[in-house]
Amino acid sequence: MTDDASRWLPSLEALRASGVPVHASAWWKPFGFDLLAQEPDSSERLAAVIVRARAHRRLVTHEEIEAAADDMPAEPRGVPTPIPWQAASQRVLLAALGPVHACTLCSMSPGKVPCTTCGGSGRIHLRGDRNSGDATRPCPACHQKGSVACGTCNGSGRAQPASSAIVDDRVDTLRYVFVPPLSLELEGRLRARLDALDPPASLVTELDARPPSGYRDVEAHDPTFYGFSYGDALGRARAAVRGVGGEGELVTALVEAWSWPFLRLRYDVLGPDREVAVFVDVAGQYQVVVARADDDA
Repeated sequence: MTDDASRWLPSLEALRASGVPVHASAWWKPFGFDLLAQEPDSSERLAAVIVRARAHRRLVTHEEIEAAADDMPAEPRGVPTPIPWQAASQRVLLAALGPVHACTLCSMSPGKVPCTTCGGSGRIHLRGDRNSGDATRPCPACHQKGSVACGTCNGSGRAQPASSAIVDDRVDTLRYVFVPPLSLELEGRLRARLDALDPPASLVTELDARPPSGYRDVEAHDPTFYGFSYGDALGRARAAVRGVGGEGELVTALVEAWSWPFLRLRYDVLGPDREVAVFVDVAGQYQVVVARADDDA
């Protein structure tokens, strides 16, 4: 264990020596009392995982479509190279698959299709005015013509079969504190406290590497951070990072993770039982989070 890591490992003895109280209140002690005056009924050494990640993924879907002949590339081309960290969605024409022919979409009226705003009538009904009755006004989309230029052939009436690709570049972020199983109230309070901190470099954790167990040549089936158990927190953090950005090929990613050890203390006292999380903050000061146990909430 390094000196840098050891300063972040809390202990009940050091908590008592720090003078930081573990304050609680009950009906029989309305002004509160210090839980440290008694021994906890149970004590666990646990570790949370703080993750701040960003990923750029690209999903490419190939389709055969009809497109305007003027839009067709002169030579076959591939999908454009992604620009790191730039989110975008676009359709790219790759190559012509056959000769120019009459556009299928507007074959009944070459170059034109019914206006979807007015339904082809050229006028739209006024709404929101109770005095308007059945009044209408000219459609602003088709200028009262009832039709607009065909989007497939750009109004030319001629189209060409083509291979295309829908290229969806997505940039997603993840900021979360994963903790082992705790009572619902304690988990929420502890996550909020740890998320607000700027983790020190000595707690940096490589999610794909085996965490430091504090013992040499020991393969931990229950991985620990210097003897502080992750529970399921490490596995959930790894799974969440793999899923950042959803489907698609990973273009680039930036992942930062830290382990933050803490004590979980349980006090079965007269009145609501208490769960307590104890950790050492960035300044080296002991911090305490007190909550009711789930079975007494």
